[in-house]
Amino acid sequence: GDLPIADVAWNHNGQVVASASAISVAEDGHNSITLTAAHSGKRLDSFQHNQAWKRSPGLTASVAFGGKSRYLCVGDDSGAVCMWDLKKKIRVRQFFHENHPSRQVQLDPSDKFIISLSEKLISIFNLREGSLASTITPSGSYAFTCFDVSAGNPSILAVGTSDGNIVLHDITREGAPIVTYLRRCHSTHVTQLAISPQNNQLLA
Repeated sequence: GDLPIADVAWNHNGQVVASASAISVAEDGHNSITLTAAHSGKRLDSFQHNQAWKRSPGLTASVAFGGKSRYLCVGDDSGAVCMWDLKKKIRVRQFFHENHPSRQVQLDPSDKFIISLSEKLISIFNLREGSLASTITPSGSYAFTCFDVSAGNPSILAVGTSDGNIVLHDITREGAPIVTYLRRCHSTHVTQLAISPQNNQLLA
């Protein structure tokens, strides 16, 4: 039957779509990541993101291209976060969002950080050093719901919460401190965020 699609992402020039299937590695013959040419619908490549995994794999939850689309990051519900070099077709980084399923992952536009979100933890990994740079936890009973990184100012991370707030953090500073707190932008949880690529002061 048809495979469930957990997430999709465009590459930087709109020519390739990456899709992530929420399937188990036990399902033989199916790969969790597929790259498709947008103009023709031709499958360009596919692979299992957690092949040769050192721990019990989870279901793929999120996928995102890096700034120039050479790299693809993938998160799954076991808390695994990895980055693939699509040119070399190898996994070059592997992190673990310990004890928290990775609901959303994203490379910042400069390809310096991978950000991974769960309801109660945001992990920011430094790609060059291959280490955890910072973590962000809720200051109240709310949960994290979504985030976006500014293309115009890659240091700014906007985070949506379950109580309708939007919080902006500086991910280049130690501890990723809050720089702006936008209270009660919505009466209920924020489901998606987008920072304008032309004007980093414009947030939807």
